[in-house]
This record gives sequence, C-alpha cells and structure tokens, in this order.
Amino acid sequence: RMEARDFVWQTCIFSFSSETFAVFPMKSNGLFYFVIVMFASETECAKYKFEMIVDSFDADVPVKFQGSPLSIDLKKEELKFYCISELLMANIRSKSGSKSSFRMSFKRFKRDTGDTM
Repeated sequence: RMEARDFVWQTCIFSFSSETFAVFPMKSNGLFYFVIVMFASETECAKYKFEMIVDSFDADVPVKFQGSPLSIDLKKEELKFYCISELLMANIRSKSGSKSSFRMSFKRFKRDTGDTM
C-alpha cells in the first residue's frame, strides 16, 4: 500500500540490442528514485551500462547516475537504488517552467569486454 506522499510516474519500455528495458521514476518516503530495469538476469545486466541525468529543463542543477541496469529478478525494495532527496528534487522542479516538472534523460551502452567504467 502506497502512502499519499508516494507516487510512480509512467513507465517507458524500450528495446536495445535485443534486450528489453523499463525506465521510471517514483517517489517513496520523501525520496525520488530513478529506476532502469532490464528484463534479464543480473549477469546479463552487467553486460550493459547507462548514464542517466535528472535535471530541470534549464539544466541548472543536473544530477548524474551511472551504472548497470537493475535486473527484473530483484525484489521491489532493491530497485530503490538511484535516488535524490526531496529537497534537491524541489530545487530541480522549481527551475522548470511549470515549477513541478523535471527531465530524465539517459544513454545506454553495451559494455566492451575491457570496459571498467
């Protein structure tokens, strides 16, 4: 059961290199989480990396996350990995034209065998 202050935005599903991914932000207990899930095992997820930026449309306060996508096999609580405080998110959202929106952009890559990121 979600509390009134919790929220999940629309999920975006896409394919890349014959793998399926889901991307969505959610708010839980005062923190904003940014989730990139790959519909595969953790071993397969380790073969990919991403860079995600959360900012206002003015890009004054960008926040960057890098890593591997999370496996669909993880428990729901384990998806709460990449997060921003409510205070920082309020700052980001205050810079947007509507004072309540934010932008989430990302790049994804298939790791090279020698890539250590």
